[in-house]
Amino acid sequence: MKIVKLILSVLGISLAGYGLVTGESTKIIPYTMMFLGAYMLVLGIEEFKRKQNSYIGYIQVAVGIFAIYVSYQSFITT
Repeated sequence: MKIVKLILSVLGISLAGYGLVTGESTKIIPYTMMFLGAYMLVLGIEEFKRKQNSYIGYIQVAVGIFAIYVSYQSFITT
């Protein structure tokens, strides 16, 4: 899980940095949201593995699913 977290976070941060440097952030935002949403899902799953009744895990999974949904909607509308 550590490798997956590292890959997702590096991809999300590098895409966000690329969008800032080039000024084409509107084309990069859906991809950034998708990777950061997947990162939040992985964080939520890890939180569930650590504790049985973790409300933070529920929040992280919900935010991750919402971010992936938002990126999916922006792929469809663009």
